[in-house]
Amino acid sequence: MNINKNTEIQQRVRELVKELSNGVSDFASKIGTHQSTLSRALAEGNTLGDGLINKIVIAFDIKKDWIMTGVGEKYEKKSSQDINEVSYGDFIVMNVPLVSRYAYDDYLNNYLDDDYVNRLPKFPFSKGGEQGRYIAFEMEGDSMIDDTDRYVEGAILLCREIPKSLWGQITQYMKKWDFVIVHKEGILIKRVVNHDVENHRLTLHSLNPLYSDRVVDLVDVRQIFNVVKLQRGMQI
Repeated sequence: MNINKNTEIQQRVRELVKELSNGVSDFASKIGTHQSTLSRALAEGNTLGDGLINKIVIAFDIKKDWIMTGVGEKYEKKSSQDINEVSYGDFIVMNVPLVSRYAYDDYLNNYLDDDYVNRLPKFPFSKGGEQGRYIAFEMEGDSMIDDTDRYVEGAILLCREIPKSLWGQITQYMKKWDFVIVHKEGILIKRVVNHDVENHRLTLHSLNPLYSDRVVDLVDVRQIFNVVKLQRGMQI
């Protein structure tokens, strides 16, 4: 990366720091890194690595092309989800579209239809710091049920969509997150244990030892969400 281009990228990120946070420390916390790491990357003569840029893209729904070039829209397309937020002072509740276990097939056929998604029933979650497009999925089946009792059938999973532009970097999040994979054959709640980047394949793992690992081609994947939070009832 040439010096001028890197300087321009740093300037755009500094612009985001001013716009979206209360300073470098707050911004670093929101993207999940240390203040010292971000400060070094923004220092004159240093380089913002791809890992940091991806963290910014995920945390704030920024278009990566805008960070890299300054061209086009800054943000990914905003959904109408913001309309479904209720503020109680500093406490914000998101009313997130809920895909029940009985609506899996309908969602698979209509996931690109914003009107359909907006008509889905809503489920309340307390809002965290990260921006993004959230969908809640009701867990069906026993493929993720093991002796830890973390996942149970009927649990509600708050999930944040991972933009397709970042699917290539999913390896760095495999140990951190569980995933909801919207696949052409259905909605899968799995862990990702391997990403064959060259052949565009994911190896999916079930916690239940009765189920074998499954390899899926990303060509057959419609959406990928990371599981942010699990709820077993209506408690916020």
